[in-house]
Formats: sequence, C-alpha cells, structure tokens
Amino acid sequence: MQIAALLKEENIHLRLAAKEKRDLLAAMTEDLARSGVVRDLETCLAAVLEREEQCTTGVGDGIAIPHCKSDVVDRTVVGAVTVPNGVEYDALDGKPVRLVFMILTPAGTDDDHVRVLARLSRLLLMPNLANRLCDATDAENFLQIIREGETVLMEEGKRQMQRKAEIAAAAGKYDVLAVTACPTGIAHTYMAAQALEQTAHELGIALKVETNGAAGVHNELTRQEIAACKGILIAADRAVEMDRFAGRPVICVPVSKAITDTKELLCQAAAGDAPLYTLEEDHGQETVRTETRVMRLYRHLMNGMSKILPLLVAAGVLGTLANFLPEVAGVPLYQLGMAANTMVLIVLSAYIAKSMAGEVGLTIGSAVGALSQMGASLVGWCMPGFVGSVLAGFVSGAVARLVQRWFRKVPMVFSSLKPILPYPVLGIGIAGLIMLVLNIPATIVFSALYGGWQAVPMWAACLLGAVLGGMMAADLGGPINKIAYMIAVLMLTTQQMDLMAAAIAAGMVPPLATGLAAWMGKNKFTKQERIEARTNVLMGLSFISEAALPLANRDPHATRLSFITGAAIAAALSILWGCGSPVPHGGIFVVPLMENPLAWLLALAVGTLTSTALLLLLLKKLPEPTQEHAE
Repeated sequence: MQIAALLKEENIHLRLAAKEKRDLLAAMTEDLARSGVVRDLETCLAAVLEREEQCTTGVGDGIAIPHCKSDVVDRTVVGAVTVPNGVEYDALDGKPVRLVFMILTPAGTDDDHVRVLARLSRLLLMPNLANRLCDATDAENFLQIIREGETVLMEEGKRQMQRKAEIAAAAGKYDVLAVTACPTGIAHTYMAAQALEQTAHELGIALKVETNGAAGVHNELTRQEIAACKGILIAADRAVEMDRFAGRPVICVPVSKAITDTKELLCQAAAGDAPLYTLEEDHGQETVRTETRVMRLYRHLMNGMSKILPLLVAAGVLGTLANFLPEVAGVPLYQLGMAANTMVLIVLSAYIAKSMAGEVGLTIGSAVGALSQMGASLVGWCMPGFVGSVLAGFVSGAVARLVQRWFRKVPMVFSSLKPILPYPVLGIGIAGLIMLVLNIPATIVFSALYGGWQAVPMWAACLLGAVLGGMMAADLGGPINKIAYMIAVLMLTTQQMDLMAAAIAAGMVPPLATGLAAWMGKNKFTKQERIEARTNVLMGLSFISEAALPLANRDPHATRLSFITGAAIAAALSILWGCGSPVPHGGIFVVPLMENPLAWLLALAVGTLTSTALLLLLLKKLPEPTQEHAE
C-alpha cells in the first residue's frame, strides 16, 4: 500500500507553529476530517488521544506517527506536517518532534492499518529522508520525496528478499534471529524490525525478524532456523512464545532498545554472547534459569504497577483536595478518592495475573485480589496489604495458566464454554483457597515492613531514603530505577507518603542538574547539549529522569557519581524535613499537594546544586576542535 497514494497535497502542511502536542493532534485530525473521510471529528480525536495514552507514538529522531482505527473513519487517510521549532511529544528519546504523520483507518481493517504503519516506519528509517522532508519547499516537493523514497524502498525490498532467498537456499541458516513485539503491536514493533534489518544488512549479518504485531505473527521462525542460528534477540515489551528457544543463546531487551542500540545488540547476538534460555523443567544451567525467571516475574510485576499509577494519582489528588474544601463539597471528593484507593491493590493483582495468563488471568486475579484485600484467611481476619496483592496476582496467573493447560484438548464444540464456566470457577476456587493460606504469612511480612518503617529512628530513615534516592539515579529509567520507584509506590498504597516524595525529588535531580550544568559550564558541553539544556530542565521538572541519559552515556563515570550523590542528598533531606507526596507522579506540578512543600523544594534544590557542582568538577573539558565544531 503506497503512502504517496494515501497522502494528498492538501493534507500536507509545512512549517507549522505548534506549541502543544494535543493542539497539534487536534489540528491534524481536523484537517483530515475536512477531506470528507471523517464523520465525527470529536469521536475521531478522542480515539487518537486514547491511542496516544496507551504508548507514545513519538518514535524518536524527531518523528511521530499518531494513528488510530475508528468507526467514524470511512477510508484510510494520511496527513503530514513539519514543525521547524519542534514540539514536546514525550517521544522515546525525549527529543522534540519536527516531523509528524497521522494515519486514520476504519475500524475492522487491521491489515490495512498495520501495513500502512509498517511501510511508513520503514520509509522514515531511510537515511536522510526525514531531514529532506523537514526541508521540503512545498507540499508537491514533500510528496515527490515520498515517492522517490518508496521507489528506493521497493527496490531495496526486492534485493533483501533475493538475499534472504539466497541465504535460505544455501544452507537454511541465519546468523541471528529476532522477535519484535510492543504492547499495542503496531508502530514500535515494525520500527524495531526495520532498524534491525537495516543495520544487519550494513554489518553483513544474515538476519530474520519475526514480528508479533496487531495483525498476528509474521515471518515466523522455524525450529530448523532456531536450531542453526548463532544467537536470538527478543526485543519485546510483552510476552512472546519462548519455549521454542530452550537451549539457545537468547538476549531479551525492551523493544525500544532494538531501535536505539541496534548495532550493539546484533553484534552480541551474532557472537553468541548470551546466556542459554532454559525451560523451568530444565534443571541444568541453574543460574541462567533463575535469571530468566526473575526477568519474567519482574515484567509481570511492572505490568501491574503501571496500571495502578492512574488510580493512585486520582486517589491522592481527590483526597488532598477534599481537605481544602468545605465539608459538604469535600466529602464526595474524599469518598471518590477512597474508592480509587480501594481499587488500587485489586487492580495490581488483576494485571499481574493478566500479564501471565491473558484475559483469564485478569478475571481470576480481580476476584482473588479482592479476596486478599478483604483480609480473608483460614484463621480469620488479617491485613496482607500490598504483599498479599502481589502474591494474589502471581498465584492467580499461575493457576490461570494451569487451568488453561488442563482444558487445552477439550473438543472444539465446548471451547466457547471454557472462559465462562471452568476457567473462572476452577481458577477462582483454587487460587482463592491458596490465598486463604498465603494471606497469613503475607500479613506477617506486610506488618513487619509497615511497622518496621514506622519504628525506625530518623537517622535510619534518612539513610534508607538516601539509598532509595541513589537507586533512582543509578540507571535513569532502568531496572534499578524502576525497583526503587516500585518500592515507593507500594509504600504509598499504605498512605506512607515520605518515600514517594523522596523518590520524586531524587528522580528530578539528574535532568535538572544536567540542564543547569550545561548552562554554567559551556566548555564541557557541546552546542547541541546546551541547546537541549532547557528541555532537560522542563523534563526534570516533570519528573522524567531519562532526559539525562544522553550525557550519562557520553561520560558514565562522572555522571553516575554526580547523579547518585545529588539524588541521595535530596531524598534524605526530604525525609528529614518531613515531606510527603500523596501522588506518585507529576513532579513540580504536584508540589501544592505535598506535605511541607517548601521544605521539599529546598531538598530538591540542595540535591540539584550538589549534583551540578560535581558535574562541573568531574566532567572533562571538550577538545578544542569539538568546541569549534559545536559553535
């Protein structure tokens, strides 16, 4: 499906002066609606914004591809704009977006939707094409560049197919096999696949990529190929079929890594430099097996954690606002906040189970999570808290998978009954009975954690806060950062707000310090880094730690010490001065809701200044040629 055939000159707008992401999406949707293919503008815009909330469509390098399927769209249409000054878009790399393509397709046309996205993603990865589009003189020139790119893409596609056919015919062997999958299974899945294929071609690595997208599994890997390859790369943010890779060297990374660290990952996989993947039944390779299990458990847990954040924000904001209003108006808000807070731990259990076993897990996890929060056990009432919720989620997911396995060979005529009768009845029954037992030790562990935190002396609390703060700044969005953040969020479910305030302050220090240091120490930063300093500050104020990653990657030794020290100090001071945050996100925007907000701002300032001073001290001056080039 040709992009040039779907993109009309009247839907191309160059040098748009957009300031906000939402305004940009609204303007593009309205423009496409004027083409006569959209019957209800508001419904269509709501669908575009809803898709954006699931996962950003800002794919990096200044490019965004917002898209949606809707019943009010009559046929597939594409629009494009360029924004010379860029617009903040929450992109994967945190950079402003300058080139935007919007795709609207009718509901029920999954194949068309995915084909257009995949083709556009491959097109925009062509060297220098995006820059040429941004510099286009008019709509006609813009469209001509698209046509030329598609011609090259078709020729390249033919050559790649011939090369793959030659490789397959020669020996049926590939150096590297890859699987890409993202939560929604659309843009990032195919962007990662194209980035891998393009880089593999440049490196001379024989590669085959299986895409687990919205339209299903394409280019599926065969058992013979898996047995013969040197290494396997799994770039996925959701579960894919892994049992087939038992005994083979496997690298597992988030799908975004396949886009940003493509060359390194392919070289590692081609060298076979990866642990062997082992099934749970395999008793060999104990260390590798344990690491694989931990990675799986971590992914399931983070899936549940991501789902409870909106509820925690709602509960915190509504509950806090209720305190500032008269009783008549405040009581309903307080009740709504309590309702949201009540659902937090049930949703946590439900979505951990869903990550493990799909919709069946969601059903079982919801019921068993509610049972756990009711405090039911074999010895009477108990209080398992978030420990019980996490256990309920994993137990429900495991039982859901077991029950589905039991009924795998049921005759097809009875298949429609499985999700209605045996799955929920047996699943909830078995998982519920297990949790009636496990809620007892869960209560003991939760009481120790909850009571222990309340009983620790102030010096110990500050020390623990410093450790948590250091973890928040250790890898800037990586596993260590997420573990620290998860601890703060789980404690927030018990109304312990001090760790949450400490974590937010710590996470804001690295990008704020980076921006401030770039402004103060010009001889230690490139021109581009100084230009991005203002963006770093804005992202830091919004509690987006990843804004500091570019500098961290340039000089990891200097930045790691600086970031961790400043973050640890900010977190420790936040706890020392009795600060607390009722919401788990928002950065500077939720300061009015905090306990002791002025003290918290002071803690943040001290940590940021400390980190900034260390950066200016430890970073090396750039060589003169680099400075001249930057200027």
